[in-house]
Amino acid sequence: MATFQSYNEQSYELSSHQSYSKTDVITYISQMINRSKFNDAISYIAQIKIPSIAYANEFYLNILEQLVKLMIYQGYQLKAEKIIEKARDRAFELELFDLYVKFNIWDSMVKQSLKRSYPSVPIFESLDNYYDDLTDDLLKSQLYLQASHLNDFIASQESFLKESYKLVTNGQTTRSNEQPYVEAAITNSLGVFYGLIGENEKCKNFLELSIAKGKTIGDKRRVAGSMTNLANLHYLEPQKAPETHLIGRSMIQESIKISEEIQCFEYAMIGNLLLAEYYQKRGKTTLSVPYYDNVYKLQIVRGIVEEPAKKV
Repeated sequence: MATFQSYNEQSYELSSHQSYSKTDVITYISQMINRSKFNDAISYIAQIKIPSIAYANEFYLNILEQLVKLMIYQGYQLKAEKIIEKARDRAFELELFDLYVKFNIWDSMVKQSLKRSYPSVPIFESLDNYYDDLTDDLLKSQLYLQASHLNDFIASQESFLKESYKLVTNGQTTRSNEQPYVEAAITNSLGVFYGLIGENEKCKNFLELSIAKGKTIGDKRRVAGSMTNLANLHYLEPQKAPETHLIGRSMIQESIKISEEIQCFEYAMIGNLLLAEYYQKRGKTTLSVPYYDNVYKLQIVRGIVEEPAKKV
C-alpha cells in the first residue's frame, strides 16, 4: 500500500494497478496545496472522476473540500462559491457535520475576501450547534479563527484568536499534517489584529513569526500574505521614515514575485493594489499606473471583472 504521509515531489497517477487508501489521497492533495504546489494539485485532482455533487459520497466531498481550498488559495473565490453551496448541502444531507462545518468556514472566507455584505449565519450556526460535537481540535481552531474575522464578533477578536492558537498548539493537534499551516495562519491573523489596533511591536512580532513558520514548512502562500501584511501595517505607516517605506515597498515586491511564481492571484493583486495606492496618495500617478493595470488584469483572471469584448 503506497502512502503519502510525507510530501514527495514525485508525481503519482491514479492508475488501475495502484491501490491508495482514500485517506492517503486526501492527505497527499492537502499537502500539495499547503506547500503551494497548486499546479501539481490541479493535475492530480483532474485524474479523479468526481461525480455530480448531488451524488457525491464522503470521499468525493473531501476531494471537493480540497478543491475549494485550492481555488480560494489561488484567488478564484467566485468559482469556489458555486461549489461550496452545493457541497455543503450534500454534506448536511449525509450528516457529515465536520465537512459541513468546513464548507461553512470556506464560505465565510469567500465572502470576507470579496468584501461583500453578508450574514454570518453559517458561522453562528457552526459555533452554536456543532462546536461541542466536533472531535478535532484543529477544526475547532479553524472555526474560531474564521469567527474572529466577522464583524459580529469584533469585540471578541483577540479572545477568539487566542483560543484558536491554544487549540492548535495543544498536544491533540500536533500529530496532524495540517497543524503547522493552521498555526501559521493564526499567527498571521494575530499580527493583523494587533496592527489594526495600533500595537505595532506585537504586530511585527507575530507577522515575522508567521513568515518564519511559512518558510520552514514550505507554505509560500502564507509567506507572501504575511509579508504583504507586515509591509502594509508596519513599514508603510505614514509616520515612518523614507528608508522604512523603502523596506516596505521592497517587501511587497518580493511578495508579488512569490505570488506570481505559485500563481496565487489574490495576493499578487493585493500587493499591486497597495503599491498603486501608495504612489497615488503621494501624487506619483505615473508610478501608480502600471500597478493599477496589473490589478485590472488580475481581476479579469480571477473572474471578478469581465474581460472587455474584442472589437471586430
